[in-house]
Amino acid sequence: MAAGCLEERPRPAPPLVSFQVDAPAVCSPDTVSGDLRAEDPDGIDSLWITVDGQVEGIDGLLEPVLESSFKLLIRPGLGVGSSVLVLIRARDLTGFTDTTSRSLPVILCTATT
Repeated sequence: MAAGCLEERPRPAPPLVSFQVDAPAVCSPDTVSGDLRAEDPDGIDSLWITVDGQVEGIDGLLEPVLESSFKLLIRPGLGVGSSVLVLIRARDLTGFTDTTSRSLPVILCTATT
């Protein structure tokens, strides 16, 4: 008689990372803002947001879900039609990481008085 597992055992996996930005495009200079979420049953160790070369870190406090908002500056001098990369990376308690990103186009913005 053979014995086996009745249910599949959960396997270690990277955290689930998602985010949304408040605007689909940016100006230069400008700010990019939005909300992010990282989830992992082992607990989120940390999360990093990278926008236009700036990096901001958030301590996950080993909570299974981390939700936060972000707001980072876009430097002046970027040309219309170029893009700004928004990159989110999360690490869980066991060291697994996941990364997600989105490129935002730089558009021409006019000053209002």
